[in-house]
Amino acid sequence: MSIIKRMVLLLLLVSGIRDAGAQAFDGNFDFKLYAGYMTVDFDPGFEIGADYGCNDWLSLGTGVRYRIADKSKFDEPPQGMDGFDVKAHAYIHGQHLLGLPSWLDVYAGPFVGFHTGGMCGGVRMNFSEWIGVYADCAHPLFNTFKNKSNDDLGLYRGHTVISVGLTVNLE
Repeated sequence: MSIIKRMVLLLLLVSGIRDAGAQAFDGNFDFKLYAGYMTVDFDPGFEIGADYGCNDWLSLGTGVRYRIADKSKFDEPPQGMDGFDVKAHAYIHGQHLLGLPSWLDVYAGPFVGFHTGGMCGGVRMNFSEWIGVYADCAHPLFNTFKNKSNDDLGLYRGHTVISVGLTVNLE
């Protein structure tokens, strides 16, 4: 079964157990794990991470992205750990600020990773107190720490990262 079919099936199953009291962002002490599919310049990949609510409008988090680069696009193919990017982020959440329903949240904020730093934004929708989905878009604006091979390859620099996946609330 393809990954798209699996995600649609999971989405349908999860939507069947939707709780009217679901919170996409609880604020203080909200702790979420997320994992999903991502694409960078049409190359597939995945991301995993965590997000911790500091108050009703701010959360801090960290994550790991891995890009499976099409080696035919590069003179010198990516090797080893080149596809990984470890990042930290700070999100401003719009659920309380914009008066959104409790099951819906929009967020935006800066991120800084090993390869790049920039801005990202997204939306979360929870189906129950424990599980939800997210869609995220991040665009690198500047270079950060990098080694020579990544400088030549530019695996993340200047390429928008789009990701979708599941969130799990561990509050």
